[in-house]
Amino acid sequence: MTDADRKTEAIKKLELMLNDSEGFLPICSVKECGKIKVSLDGEDVWISRSDNSSLYDRVIKHYINSPDLTKGGLTHTVCPEDGRRLYPEFWRD
Repeated sequence: MTDADRKTEAIKKLELMLNDSEGFLPICSVKECGKIKVSLDGEDVWISRSDNSSLYDRVIKHYINSPDLTKGGLTHTVCPEDGRRLYPEFWRD
């Protein structure tokens, strides 16, 4: 499966996540990044706003506007790309 195929599958999974908002949505806390992480068949796929901006915006708004934050929300992390770039001495793949 190519990177593009993985991103396409992850985007489809994000659409399904809008119907099941339980759990936390990891988002990269690096200011210029903001990628969100989706687990696809046990593999993490990071989706940026440029991959599908309307869906990305819908997912973020859904989690932010969720009336019951005990079911989930956003959780901050660092995506692998930014981790390697910003913290090379600590980052392990």
